[in-house]
Amino acid sequence: MWKNIYMPYFGYGEDDTTSESSDQTSDDESGAEEALKEFMMDIDQVDEIMEDAEDREFPFLTLPTELQIYTIRMFSPMEVCRAAQTCKHIYKLCCDQKLWNIIYNRVHFVNYPFNMAKDWKIYFKEALGKLDAVEQLLLKEPTNPRHYGDRSLINSELGHHKAALLDIDKVIELQPSNIDAYVGRGATLKNLGNHEGAILEVSKAIQLKKEKDPSLFNIRGRWLRDVQKYTEGLQDLDKAIQLQPDDSDSYYWKAILYEDLKKFDDALLCIRQAIDRDPDEPYNHLEEGILYFSLKNYDSALQSFNTAATHAPENAIIYQWRGPLYRARKEYAKAIEDLSKAVLLDSSNPKNYIERSIVYADMDNHDSALQDLEIAIGLKPDNPDVWIGRGATRRCLGDKNGAIEDATRAINLTPDDHNTYAIRARWYRDIEKFDEALADINMAVKLNPQEANNLYWRGLILKDKKEYLAALADLKKAIDIDGEKSYYWREIGIINFQLGLFEEALRSFTRAIELQPDSAVNYHFRGVLFYATKHPNTLDDFTKAIELDPTNSNHYLWRGGTWLDNYRDLDKTLQDFSKAVEVTPNQSAVYYWRSQLLIEKREYEASLDDLHKAVALEMRSRNLFFRGVVFLLLNRVAENEADFTAAVEIAKTEKQCSCKTTPATIALLKGNYQNGVQLYREFLDEWKYDIDKQRVECCYLQRLSRMFPSNEVLKCGREWLEVEVNKIIPKLVVS
Repeated sequence: MWKNIYMPYFGYGEDDTTSESSDQTSDDESGAEEALKEFMMDIDQVDEIMEDAEDREFPFLTLPTELQIYTIRMFSPMEVCRAAQTCKHIYKLCCDQKLWNIIYNRVHFVNYPFNMAKDWKIYFKEALGKLDAVEQLLLKEPTNPRHYGDRSLINSELGHHKAALLDIDKVIELQPSNIDAYVGRGATLKNLGNHEGAILEVSKAIQLKKEKDPSLFNIRGRWLRDVQKYTEGLQDLDKAIQLQPDDSDSYYWKAILYEDLKKFDDALLCIRQAIDRDPDEPYNHLEEGILYFSLKNYDSALQSFNTAATHAPENAIIYQWRGPLYRARKEYAKAIEDLSKAVLLDSSNPKNYIERSIVYADMDNHDSALQDLEIAIGLKPDNPDVWIGRGATRRCLGDKNGAIEDATRAINLTPDDHNTYAIRARWYRDIEKFDEALADINMAVKLNPQEANNLYWRGLILKDKKEYLAALADLKKAIDIDGEKSYYWREIGIINFQLGLFEEALRSFTRAIELQPDSAVNYHFRGVLFYATKHPNTLDDFTKAIELDPTNSNHYLWRGGTWLDNYRDLDKTLQDFSKAVEVTPNQSAVYYWRSQLLIEKREYEASLDDLHKAVALEMRSRNLFFRGVVFLLLNRVAENEADFTAAVEIAKTEKQCSCKTTPATIALLKGNYQNGVQLYREFLDEWKYDIDKQRVECCYLQRLSRMFPSNEVLKCGREWLEVEVNKIIPKLVVS
C-alpha cells in the first residue's frame, strides 16, 4: 500500500545551504494578519503578545506555537520559504523547525529518489526557482499550454494544489484533447480530496484515447480504491493486465485491493505475480511481507522484508514495517534498532516515533515512549493517533486523568471517528466513571453500529453498571456481527455466572475454551465458577491455567484457595501461595492470602510479617482487618483495636464489597450480631450478582470460626450467611 509514496528526510536543526534571506514584504504581513483574523476570535490578545515582543523585525516569532502554525498554513509556498529563510538567522531556531515542518507536510515530491532524501529542502528551493522561471516564460508566451502544465506540476509538488488546478484547467482550455491534462486534473482533484471528481477525469481520458492504454486503467483502478469501489477497481486492473501482461504494477495494486478486502490468499497470489515480473522492485517484496504479517506468518514476513531491505536499504518504510514485526516476535532490541533506523532515514515522519514508542511501552520503558510521542506531537499536532498514543503512555505512568485529556484532544480533531470515543470510554471505565464511559461508547456505537468491538465494550461497561441483560444483548450482537470470539463467550459466561445461571455460564466458558484452548484466562474463569459451586474439576482448570501462564500469580492464589477451602490441604496451599509471592513479590494480595494460610497453621508471627508487607504495599481494609485479627490472637489488644478502627474507616472509602463486609465481620467478632447481620444483608443486596464474592465471604467466616471457636456470635453470623448464600448458589449439575 506504500508504493509510489515518497517520504523525504527531515532533520531538525540542520545547517542547510540556503540562499540569502529576503525581507518580509508589507503584503506578506497583511496576509498573515488576515489569516489570524480568520482563525483567532480575540485578535486583541495577539496584539498584546506582539507589543511585549523585543523583536520588531519579524513579529511572527512572538506568536504562540498554535498561532504560528495557523499563520503559516495561510501562506503561499513562496511566502513560507521566505519566512523559513528569515527565521534561519534568528536565535529562536525552533521556529525554523516549525516552518519547515509545515512545508514538509504540504509538499508531495514526485519520483524523488530515496538516496537523496537528505537534500529535500534544497530540492524544494530549486522547485521554487523553477516556478519563477516558468512564470517568466508565461510572460513571454501566455498561450503556451506546456508552461501552464509545468507550473501546475511544480505547484502540486509544493502542495499548492488549488493553484495547480487553475493551471491545469488552462491547459484543457487551450488543448481540449490533451489526455495527460485530464489525468493531471484528476490527480490534482485527488490531492484536494475530491476522489469522485478524480475518477471522472481519468474516465474522460480513457474515452478520449483511441487506443486502449493500460496505464489509464491502472490509474482508475487505484483511484476507485479511494472510494471503496473495489469490484470496479479490480475490473480496471484486470483490463490493464490484459493489455500489458508483463507489467508488475497492476498485479501489485490488485494485491492492495484484495488486502483491503481481507482476501489475503488472493492478495498473495497477485503479489507473487508482481514479483515474478519484477523481482527487483522493493515494494513488491514489502507488500508480500505485509500480507504475511497480517496472516501472522512471521517467518515468511521477515524473509520478504529482508529481501525488500536488500533492494532498498535506505527506504525508511521497510524498517517502519519490519520493526513492528520484530515486536510481534518479541525481539524488542531488533525492533528498536529497525525503528531507530527508520527515524534516522525519515525523522519527520511521526509514524516512526509512534511505532517505536509502542515497542518501548512493551519493554516497560514508558519514559522513552513518552519522549517519542512528544516528538511525534511536535511533528504533527493535528494527528489524533499521537494524542491517543501519548494518552496510553500517560495512563501506563499512572496519569489516568491526563490520558483522558489526550483522548479528548483526539476526539476534537476527529469528532466522527468511533475509535477515539471507544478508547476514551475504556479509559473512563478504568477510573470507574461508568456514566461517562457509557456516553462515549454509545456515541461510538452510533457512529459505527456494525463495529463488533464497540458492542463488546458497551457490554462490559453495562456489566460494570450491573445492567446484565442489556450487556448480554450487546455481547450476542457482537457475535452476530463478528463471529464467535473466545473473549465474547468468556464475558457472556461471567455475566451468566453473576446472574446465577450456572449451566449457561458453564457452556459459555467451555465454548470460549474450545475457541481458544491456549488461553489461561478462559480456564481460570471456568475454575472460578467451579470453585464457587464446589465442583470436583476446580483444581484441574486452575492447574491448566498455570501450565499456560505460569507467571500469573492469580492462578496460584485461586488454586491455593481451592486446596484450603475445599480440601483442607494446608501444605499444598502453602506451596501455591508461596509461588504466588515468588511470581509477584510487589503485589499486596499474595502476602494477604499467604497470611490466611499461616493463620490456619497457627504460625502467627510469620502471618504478621506477611500482613505488615501487605499493608505497606496497599492500605486496604482487609489487610488491616486480618492484621488486627492476628494481634487479637496474640493478645495485643491495643494494636488490635487500632487496626480494627483503621480498617472500618478505610472501608468507608472503598468501592469494593469490603466497605460492608469488613465492618460486618468486626461487629460479629465483637459480639454485635444484629449490626453484623444487617451489614451482611446490605452486602448481599448490593452484590447479589457477585457469586464469587459471596462464596469467598463464607470461606472467610469459616476460617474465623476455626480461629475463634468459642465465639458463638461469630458462629451464628456465619451460619446465617451460609444459609442466605446457599439460597443464591444452587448446586451445579454437569451433564
